[in-house]
Amino acid sequence: MRKADVIAKCLVQSSLATDLKAGREVVRAVFDKSFADKSYAKWNSVVDENVAASILRSVGKAKAINIEKFITDLN
Repeated sequence: MRKADVIAKCLVQSSLATDLKAGREVVRAVFDKSFADKSYAKWNSVVDENVAASILRSVGKAKAINIEKFITDLN
């Protein structure tokens, strides 16, 4: 699973995005705004499935998600 999909799924599970596509769009918008000097394609690499599952279990239903920090943490 790609990093953006992990964050997007957390947003959907937390009802902060209506669907996976909307979640991905939010992640991309935050990335483009906050990390304009970085490559989104390079950052959006594949995350190990076990790591992704662990993140989804622990963050998946949070009431608030700091997407910018999440992007940084997934570097």
